[in-house]
Amino acid sequence: MQTPKRVAAPSDDTRPKTSAEFFKVKALPRQVKATDKTDMPDWYYEWLNVDKLSNDFVVWHDAWPAIEIFAALDTQWRHGFDGITGLDYTAALRVIALYHPRRADQIQLFEDVKSLERGYLYAINELRKATADKADAEHKNREKH
Repeated sequence: MQTPKRVAAPSDDTRPKTSAEFFKVKALPRQVKATDKTDMPDWYYEWLNVDKLSNDFVVWHDAWPAIEIFAALDTQWRHGFDGITGLDYTAALRVIALYHPRRADQIQLFEDVKSLERGYLYAINELRKATADKADAEHKNREKH
C-alpha cells in the first residue's frame, strides 16, 4: 500500500480551513483500509503515537461523514428549561438527505449522529454538574467566613 502524498499547504492563513483543520482532528485517509496490523503502512504507527495524540484525536474515514453532519447541525439544538435537550431531528434528517441521497446511507448517518448527540449531551451535563458543584463549594466557603 502506498503512503498518501502530502501536499504543501499555502504559507499564509488566507485559505479556507478544511473541516478537519477547523475541528482540530485528524481524519484517517480513505486509502487506508486494513484487515490486520500487517496491512498498515509504517507512517500509520508513527501517526498514532500517544504523545502526538495528547491534544487531538483520530477520526476514522468511515465516521467522518457523521462528524461533518453533526457540525452542520450546530445551530439546530433544542433547548428546555434545564438547558440543551437534544438535536432537532427534523432538521437533522433534512441535512442528511441534502448531503447523502442514498436511503441506506441516511439511516446509518442518522444513527451515527444520534450517537454523537448522546456523547455531546453527556459531556455538557458533566460540565454543568462540575460547574454547579464548584459554585456550591465556593458559596459554602463564603458563608463560613
